[in-house]
Amino acid sequence: MARQLDQTIADAVVRNRSLAETLESLIDCELESRNRRSIERRFRLSRLHSQHSIDSFHFKHHKSRLDLKPRILRLLDLEFIAKGTRMAIEAGHFRKDLDAEQFSFDVAAIVLGYHHLHRMLRDTRAGERARAAFERLIADAKNRTTVRNLQGDPS
Repeated sequence: MARQLDQTIADAVVRNRSLAETLESLIDCELESRNRRSIERRFRLSRLHSQHSIDSFHFKHHKSRLDLKPRILRLLDLEFIAKGTRMAIEAGHFRKDLDAEQFSFDVAAIVLGYHHLHRMLRDTRAGERARAAFERLIADAKNRTTVRNLQGDPS
């Protein structure tokens, strides 16, 4: 917080912020800094020298892993979500102009965001946030009006 103090005060003066808004901004900076240091500390304490990806996963370690390899790798391409999305479009549950691949990406981003907030940052509202994002995504998929238009954006 001490590192951000001068910048935050200067910013508060320029933007004519109240004392409460300035304190809230400083507290947000401190929480963000603590969360970042917490993640760095956990990674250091884990004694992992690098972060691995699915490419380095040892499927041959056990027969069960080898049997599941095709199913696990299919999860990575999100095709199962896109396929379900296309089925929902054909059934009339989602709008006809919905991009199934983009929808798949958005679902995966929500899941990844939930995992990051819940597991890494220990955010108690991670589930609530993920549900709200997913409900907005579904509402957008069902409606012909995009989220941008609902917010009054003329584009």
